[in-house]
Amino acid sequence: MNLKTTIKQAVGAAFASPFLMPIVRHSSLDAINVIYYHYVGDPGPHYKAFYNGCTGATFARDLECLSRVFDFSPLSEVLASKCGEESGGRPKLAVTFDDGFDLGDQGVMQIMEHYGVKATTFVITSCIGNRRMMWRHMLSAIHTLAPESVWAPQYNELAVACGFRPIERGEGLLAAARRWEMRHKDEWAALLWRLCDLPPISEYLAEKQPYFGWTGLERWIAAGHSVGFHTHTHPFCSRLQQADLEREIIHPAVRLRQRLRMDELCFSYPFGDRLQPDLEHVLFERGVFKALFGIGGFSRQGVSNEKLERAGVEGAHIGWTVFGGSILARLRRNRGEKAVRL
Repeated sequence: MNLKTTIKQAVGAAFASPFLMPIVRHSSLDAINVIYYHYVGDPGPHYKAFYNGCTGATFARDLECLSRVFDFSPLSEVLASKCGEESGGRPKLAVTFDDGFDLGDQGVMQIMEHYGVKATTFVITSCIGNRRMMWRHMLSAIHTLAPESVWAPQYNELAVACGFRPIERGEGLLAAARRWEMRHKDEWAALLWRLCDLPPISEYLAEKQPYFGWTGLERWIAAGHSVGFHTHTHPFCSRLQQADLEREIIHPAVRLRQRLRMDELCFSYPFGDRLQPDLEHVLFERGVFKALFGIGGFSRQGVSNEKLERAGVEGAHIGWTVFGGSILARLRRNRGEKAVRL
């Protein structure tokens, strides 16, 4: 464990202590408190490269800690709440998940039921029903299942053939692929999979079934949870053009709403990577989404639903990420307000 992580854990534990809880609670009353996870449980190869150790026991500890300060509420209620409306001086908190992983077989729903959590899963619509694997999950599986002596030279041969930059010295597979053109990401990931002589992707998906199917999503909704949208194929949205909006975001979102008979839908950006500001405004004005979420921490009350953020809680001491983050954000806002007055 490095020094930075040690300091974060120590500070996080202090913020989560009973002594500082009233300060944390007060600082969260004027915020829109939304956290996100991706996966809880033992990871398959498709998630191994991203896994931060969020087991069921870790998830339960997180919820226990959060319950000392927050009232768990559905995302729709958190968005509708106003500063000062929280009962008993307790702020509301929404729990969300990205990537649409099936949470039905890992005990996650039982843990949430114990703590009264009604969560939102943001799904990648092309992956629903395990019809295909998201490109970054393909790369994680390649990285996990094939030795570097296989995937690295194959990556570089593919780079020469397709015209993108080879892996640089000391660079990992996932980092290198972040440079890919978004219109080719799925094609190139699938080509690399085949070049590494792995079993067919369809066989892998049939065996692992990592994503929610439509029946699973209907059961999820019947249990009081909700579904959000996480794009159709998980691109870096800042690289999209206006011509991409219909295919990647708008049409799949409309179909998702219709299929699950939802009155409203929220959108979380993959990687927290927002559209260019003018395109983001165009998208929000279309009225398909109730809110657009990045991953920059809690937003303050009064921020437009077009510019909302969430706090990531995987792989970090929850006291640092949520409790400490809310106080530090408040201090930054206060400092900014003072600067404006001056």
